[in-house]
Amino acid sequence: MCNALSVFTKNPEVAELMAIAFALLDPQHKVSYSDSRAASRAFARGVVDAEVSKLLEDRYISTHYIVWFPAHMGDLGGGQRNFNESAHEAAR
Repeated sequence: MCNALSVFTKNPEVAELMAIAFALLDPQHKVSYSDSRAASRAFARGVVDAEVSKLLEDRYISTHYIVWFPAHMGDLGGGQRNFNESAHEAAR
């Protein structure tokens, strides 16, 4: 399982698309979560950046679900921490 990835690009949308693309390459996991609505929709429409398309071409991708979740919404409630919020704070 890949839970960290470095993508060097000036375009943050390409970085989000690449993260999802790498998740799709893991045959052991059928669901990927992303806080990027634009990237999730791009995959749903089948319209991704050329770099991402090149990464995925000629690769077998099994049925996979991409789930978008809203980010930067504060704590989840019920005493649960939102780890996306924690990562965002650490990155600042």
